[in-house]
This record gives sequence, structure tokens and C-alpha cells, in this order.
Amino acid sequence: PKAVLPALAGAESVLSNHGRDMIGHAQATWGVTEGNPIWEEMREVALMTNPTFLLNVTLN
Repeated sequence: PKAVLPALAGAESVLSNHGRDMIGHAQATWGVTEGNPIWEEMREVALMTNPTFLLNVTLN
């Protein structure tokens, strides 16, 4: 999901997903996916886009 939102999303979507209301939510914490509004929104967007591959690159 994180490879789609925020990676491929527009600025408005990223700012909403990482905004004060989402970050301040009681369930928005590291390592929690179930009930975490940030993760759930990223997952929902990823499922709508149906990505077929991901390419990560690390430069040295």
C-alpha cells in the first residue's frame, strides 16, 4: 500500500493521509495495521489501483 499512497498519489492525497487528523488518531501507531486509519486508507487506494509490479532502487 505505501508504494501507491503516498508514492504515486497526488499532493492533496498525501497531505490528507499524513495530516494532523490522521496522525493524531489513537489507532495511528507504528506496527498497527488493523484499525489504523492511515494504513487502511493506503490499503484501500492500493486495492483500487490494482498495481501489477513494484520496482525499488537503491543507489550507492
